[in-house]
Amino acid sequence: MNEQSNNITKSMLEQALAYLERGWSVIPVGTDKKPLIEWKKYQTEYPTPQDVTEWFTKYPSANLAVVTGRISNIVIVDVDVRHNGRRDAFIGYETVVAETGNGWHYYFRYKDGIKNFVGIAEGIDIRGDGGYAILPPSIHSSGKQYKWYRNPEKYEVLGILPVVLEWIENKNKQVSSQQSNWSSRKLDGANEGERNDTSASVAGKLLARFKPHEWESEAWKLLQSWNNDKNNPPLSESELRSVFESISKREAQKQSADYPETTEIIVPNNLSLDEVLLRVERILPNKEDLVLLAMAVSVSQIIDKKTPVWLMFVGVPSSAKTEVARMIGKAEWVFYLDSLTENAFVSGGRGDTADLLPLVHEKCLIIKDFTTTLSQREETVRKILGDLTSIYDDSFVKHSPSRGTISYHSFFSILGCVTPQALNNHQRYVSQIGPRFLYYRVQASTQDEVEQSFEIIWAVGNVQPGFSIAQKYVSAYVTKIAAAYNPESLEKENPETIAYINTLARFIARARGIVVTRSGEFINGQGEKVQFYEPVEIQIEEPFRALQQLRVLARSLCVVLGHKTVEKRVLKLLKDVAISSMPADRALLLSVVASEKKSWSAKEVSDVLGISHRTALRQLDELSSLRVLHKQGQGAGLSNVYTVLDEFSQFLYSGVEFLSRLRNSPTVTQTTQRVDTQLELGGNKS
Repeated sequence: MNEQSNNITKSMLEQALAYLERGWSVIPVGTDKKPLIEWKKYQTEYPTPQDVTEWFTKYPSANLAVVTGRISNIVIVDVDVRHNGRRDAFIGYETVVAETGNGWHYYFRYKDGIKNFVGIAEGIDIRGDGGYAILPPSIHSSGKQYKWYRNPEKYEVLGILPVVLEWIENKNKQVSSQQSNWSSRKLDGANEGERNDTSASVAGKLLARFKPHEWESEAWKLLQSWNNDKNNPPLSESELRSVFESISKREAQKQSADYPETTEIIVPNNLSLDEVLLRVERILPNKEDLVLLAMAVSVSQIIDKKTPVWLMFVGVPSSAKTEVARMIGKAEWVFYLDSLTENAFVSGGRGDTADLLPLVHEKCLIIKDFTTTLSQREETVRKILGDLTSIYDDSFVKHSPSRGTISYHSFFSILGCVTPQALNNHQRYVSQIGPRFLYYRVQASTQDEVEQSFEIIWAVGNVQPGFSIAQKYVSAYVTKIAAAYNPESLEKENPETIAYINTLARFIARARGIVVTRSGEFINGQGEKVQFYEPVEIQIEEPFRALQQLRVLARSLCVVLGHKTVEKRVLKLLKDVAISSMPADRALLLSVVASEKKSWSAKEVSDVLGISHRTALRQLDELSSLRVLHKQGQGAGLSNVYTVLDEFSQFLYSGVEFLSRLRNSPTVTQTTQRVDTQLELGGNKS
């Protein structure tokens, strides 16, 4: 053992003996804060000096803790700034205080009956009877040392503040209220018919006793163990998970009404993804996938320096697409614009100070309102999209009379926001730039999700403080993972994953292909006129660009999620992006064909969607021409039927939930009906 270690050990032992002499019951703990001895007896009796000496001789690297409560005559209030714990209530009250790795410990004289409380206020816990707290000069897991801010040698441990007693009283009332609907018999499990309700009660009991960032790591594991041991038979993991997530969301919303009205938001250094997503969930329920994609796009240009990821969030107004995009806006490499104007990338004036391209190089460009960009006059839109095409293809060269020839190499990711109506109204523009963008359609909110959002708005009133917190958490998290990124941390994708992503790339390439058709008709065996559409021109892009984009997006999602390789969660998001990256009317029709593994006729599809037989037939034939659907004749003059091509059935038939919600989206349905009407009136039929 080196001299430095000897000094630390000697100092820790001396400190332990000094605290013991002060009347504090002390114990040795590890760097994980867990006691290194059986410590319950020291809640009611003091260790001897010989005990303390033996402990710190046996565990020379041990940290030091004080047993709180009656034995040491102290209660400690733990203020954790990582979880927005605030010490406003204690300012000016000169009791003993220690600095921890995550905040502050405030020491108060013990008051009879005070036990341990987790989450007594936001980011604040209490240690009383049955608890312990780490003492200086211990070393926190972050590497920081516990230090005295007001040393007990110079300051007195003062009586407990009334505000703390008020917190305790309110917490006791809350627990009492919860217990009125609680029976310990529920811990014995339940039989079929009662398992879901009982599981919900047990989940609520667990969540109320753990901090939110411990819900996944602690409460979920305990609920799984209880279910497997006590329920007869146990709920399936998917059913139990559904119960757990439902109760988690409810508990998170209960906490959402207590946002600090302050702009001084302290984000913890050791920030976890769970903490980030919980902050978002409090104000934007059920937008986790959106947030993960936004974070992935924001770091993609750091993960891969060759393939830019350009992703467009497509959603109706107030679908949270803009709010989520703004979440990453505090990261230092994010450049934020409301919309693009004609000369946004390169100024027509002299000098290059106003040029955008040098400013966004190796950054993430957020375009909050791409709808406005598409709504400008045609010449302007064509110029903007032409510039984007050149920039993506790394060949941006322009000439102006005032500046001469201007050439830039600028590499950046893009996260844009647009409405479905804007995309459909300007389809001729989108086909120009479309293959360079991936799309993610924000799913239509279910009635339950709408009700959750209503509850949050009524509970919180002003959501801006909560949004500011979430924005800082999200931006801090992407900054942290970008700084820590190591290419060697990602493992090579396995053959199955590669094959799956290759299939998604082929699907995107075909599904957004261009088909020009002409109509024809024949007389069937029953003497009826049967209409059909014959492709005149088919243009399908090669799948390589889509594959490169999906590969980078997959790896970026792995970095965000902390995964070493692509797993099911990432593949699910890629699948949703692939389905979203096709024109809305085709996606809507595909949602019907993929909803049931059978052969569909144009009449059946038109009946489900409420569109004309003519429109359904045209779109089915388009997807058949693009080799997404298989068309099969039934003979004897009967109509053709359509099924998903075997090549794509593996993910389309498993993507029913996403496609179903897409089909129920009022905006998409209205858009399809509008296009249908235009066709019936003799509009553009290609």
